[in-house]
Amino acid sequence: MMLTALTLFFPLHCMNFQDDNTLSGTIPFEICDLPLLKATDLDSNMISGTIPSDIGRCQNLKSFDVDNNLMTGSIPQSVYDMTNLAALDLNANSLTGTISRDVGKLVNLKFLALDRNLFEGKIPPTLGNLKDLEIAYLDGNNFNGNMPDTVCANRDDKLKQLTSDCARPNPEIICNCCTGCY
Repeated sequence: MMLTALTLFFPLHCMNFQDDNTLSGTIPFEICDLPLLKATDLDSNMISGTIPSDIGRCQNLKSFDVDNNLMTGSIPQSVYDMTNLAALDLNANSLTGTISRDVGKLVNLKFLALDRNLFEGKIPPTLGNLKDLEIAYLDGNNFNGNMPDTVCANRDDKLKQLTSDCARPNPEIICNCCTGCY
């Protein structure tokens, strides 16, 4: 089944095609033309291509899950405008680039899975602005440097799971607060 055909359904609140539906194709830019769409769960399929650059138009989206697919490219800047987002699951793809400091604008985010991609650079201190964040999986990438103190400060509050590539003897990330080091 091609993903483009899915945008013809209206009104659609939840797009759930998870776990080996062999859904293929790319995420169509028309996805944001579904004004009532609150959740997109396309994990464990064969979705390829990039995250649409204008995905930020999906202002009602609370959950965006495309883990375990064939996604490439970087996280579009417009993702950081999706302030209603509570869950962002991009793990197990081939996404690249850095994480923008604008990640701190996702103030309603509770779940963040960026693990098992090709991200690089430093983890931005603004990730610590996400005071409702409960889970952050950052391992399996090429991040480097120290886990920001602003992120570690949240471990005393809501942030219960935090993973990164902090395993010894040659950690890519120095982390005193991670619950899982890989």
